[in-house]
Amino acid sequence: MKTHILFITSIFLIVFGLGCSKEKPSIGNYYGTFTFSTPQEVVKTAEIEITESSKNKIIINGSELTKDGKKIEGKIENISFSQFGVDVDGEWSHKLFSKEYLIKGTFTEEYYQGGNQYQNSGTFEIKSN
Repeated sequence: MKTHILFITSIFLIVFGLGCSKEKPSIGNYYGTFTFSTPQEVVKTAEIEITESSKNKIIINGSELTKDGKKIEGKIENISFSQFGVDVDGEWSHKLFSKEYLIKGTFTEEYYQGGNQYQNSGTFEIKSN
């Protein structure tokens, strides 16, 4: 009897594991908050859309970033507040059995003003809606 229960439990866990979505963070609409360290106390927000998420890559606002486990890095080129996009280096997370995802880390932004090139940096959080 114990072997039958163990067998049925094993099959259930395998089916459950295979049935879970491998797209993490999941595709959908997100909300981003970017807090600049220079100039200080400037916070900019942006609508974020994840259209693809696989083991090795994630597509955010049409830009392909690399993903290695929980680590995400690359350049989000199409973001509302930046002329040339932002380079991000962060990690994604979520609570167990939750569909709410969070990506957070650091970013840098290059911009031109008066013919000179400048760089801003800070921290970001991207949360699922």
